[in-house]
Amino acid sequence: MKALPSKSITFKVLENDYTINFPNNGQFIEIESMKSLLTRDTYSSISAGNSIASQYARYSVDAISFLSTVCPQLRKDLKVDSFSELAMKSFKKILTIYIKTILPWMVEWENVLNAEDEE
Repeated sequence: MKALPSKSITFKVLENDYTINFPNNGQFIEIESMKSLLTRDTYSSISAGNSIASQYARYSVDAISFLSTVCPQLRKDLKVDSFSELAMKSFKKILTIYIKTILPWMVEWENVLNAEDEE
């Protein structure tokens, strides 16, 4: 039997460390709902876009939705009402953490959740 990924991970933004847990059912739904809200129901179109800008927007929406839901303290520490308020250059640091640290962890969990259950 394959070992489960860690239930939590820790990452650093500026001088603060943040530990987040894999989203529960309600948080998972909230994350997906927020993606639709942020993109005014155009998430699928943005995700399917071939340009660097559309992919940057997609991953930005993913990161904003995820971090707003599972790590609201980060937004508070950055003193913004929404991650969307951050300048793109400032948000790039957060996006890099999302892509390099959080996303691979989420993919590990999605692989487990999508696998056939063993008897």
